[in-house]
Amino acid sequence: MLKNRRGFTLFESLLALMIVCSITLFGCYQLEAKRSGNWRNFEREFHYNFIQLLARQAQFSVRTNGNHKLWLAETSICLPVNWQIVNEGFFTVIRREGLGTRPATLKFKERLSGRTKKLVFQLGGGTYDFR
Repeated sequence: MLKNRRGFTLFESLLALMIVCSITLFGCYQLEAKRSGNWRNFEREFHYNFIQLLARQAQFSVRTNGNHKLWLAETSICLPVNWQIVNEGFFTVIRREGLGTRPATLKFKERLSGRTKKLVFQLGGGTYDFR
């Protein structure tokens, strides 16, 4: 029959397509799974990244991107499911020594129950409070 074939058979093409689709779906699932935590996990992740940045850098920015992500310098932290950032476009600079650091408040709201939380950056470097 075909002793010297050039190219792929239908079976090989379908197998390759299944592998590519599986990898793509698994990757998308992992991206969405990162957002499925609760509020306590968000607070822990924020605290860990905040302390790491404060130890490494003299100053860094805190900003929002859309209403589901918070950026600490170049690290993004996703909010838990059903939580959103109320004041989009938030931007502040945190300085280790506190010189020139202005107080700022970032507000969050849970869509289902209407609960609100605040992240308050206090006057002085390296202090914040979840309320």
